[in-house]
Amino acid sequence: MAQVSGHNHTGDELLCLSCRKGGTSVLADACLAYGRLTEEESRFAFEWGVLLQLGDDLQDVREDLERGSATLFSHAAASGKPLDRLAVQLLSFSEAIGTRMDRLPHGSPQFKELLKMSWRSLIIRAVADSHEFFSEAFLRQAERCSPFRFPFLRARQQRLAARQGLYAMLFDAFLDAQEGEDDHAPLLPVPIEPLNRPLPGRTEVSA
Repeated sequence: MAQVSGHNHTGDELLCLSCRKGGTSVLADACLAYGRLTEEESRFAFEWGVLLQLGDDLQDVREDLERGSATLFSHAAASGKPLDRLAVQLLSFSEAIGTRMDRLPHGSPQFKELLKMSWRSLIIRAVADSHEFFSEAFLRQAERCSPFRFPFLRARQQRLAARQGLYAMLFDAFLDAQEGEDDHAPLLPVPIEPLNRPLPGRTEVSA
């Protein structure tokens, strides 16, 4: 409840809240899963959780503003400040975590590289979706890091959200209708969002 509007937090305080929320959650999950972690593994788990939380806050900035939930990003957006600098800092933070991950003894180099690509893709796509909170100059620069133009990504995200809503309704109806009839239950398709692998150059696709 500390991040609901009405609490006059500063940006630094909101950052601390997000770090505590995301970092401790993933660190606790890692401890439960593995039992014992090295200092390096513990730090990576905490920072991984912080990255996920901040990425989620960036994705949800529009919704957080509407419902009055204060995060580092919604706080800056509410004050009329472009989110350019925060997005750059988040990308830099993701690079630092990637460097730390490379030092961990477990996990293949290919899997680690895939995680790095997914982090960057998540942030760039969040920028594309929340374009009204960024300067035009920053959007042009960020779009050059994307294999697709931002209008196409936004249209694609809207279509995916609509499909997910349809699948949710179908799944609820399926549970109601199939109670006690599991032996004859059909498999419902699950919408899977493919990861956009960074490509040399950009594919010109219209929405």
